[in-house]
Amino acid sequence: MLDYEMFKEVLEKMLMSFMPEKYQGYQVQIRKNQKVNRIIDTLDITPKEDAINAAGPSFSIQPFYEFYMECKNLQRVFLSIIEQAIEAIEKSPAILEKLDLKKERE
Repeated sequence: MLDYEMFKEVLEKMLMSFMPEKYQGYQVQIRKNQKVNRIIDTLDITPKEDAINAAGPSFSIQPFYEFYMECKNLQRVFLSIIEQAIEAIEKSPAILEKLDLKKERE
């Protein structure tokens, strides 16, 4: 059984090995994000190309760790994350067409 910190490390290092080939152009990063009165760990999945101007799904890690503690199956957790990430990535072109992130930065 992995503790939370080890779970984050394994997640960051191994998640992309479960991702379908179509999405191998993405990268996984663990970040700390400030929320109201707390800091949470997030899992960000973004394109490797133009990562500064690109958008991708971002998930709170805590619910995935809780799922891992419940099911005790890392592969099942990874597949759940990947399913949600692919769904978000597939929906993102319609959203991104409305945004010009490069223009917003200027």
